[in-house]
Amino acid sequence: MIRRFARNPWTQSQNASMNEECPPRNPMWPRTLGCNMDIDGEKLEQVVLALLYLNSFEEGTGRRAWKSFPWSIMDPLHEKGYISDPANKNKSVWLSEKGVMFSEKLFQKLFAAR
Repeated sequence: MIRRFARNPWTQSQNASMNEECPPRNPMWPRTLGCNMDIDGEKLEQVVLALLYLNSFEEGTGRRAWKSFPWSIMDPLHEKGYISDPANKNKSVWLSEKGVMFSEKLFQKLFAAR
């Protein structure tokens, strides 16, 4: 399923028009992800599901998944200079300038509808 996100899909409101321009942004923030880019929603959902499997474990008769990423994945990203040190009390990390550029290229490569 191809979806057109006028805003970052994680922050857009349910009532926002899909054809409106990208929202004004703080110059300190990176460009809005996927702004006015056709995104392959099915592929995006599959990758999220695969990442949930990566973080899954057996419990009782079923399987559960953590919603965050394992340290074994986050630490190398920090060592490569893509993100701030994940070992802190914050629930988020900062992307470095290098991390922003590379992650945006990866996002377009993996999820842009062709």
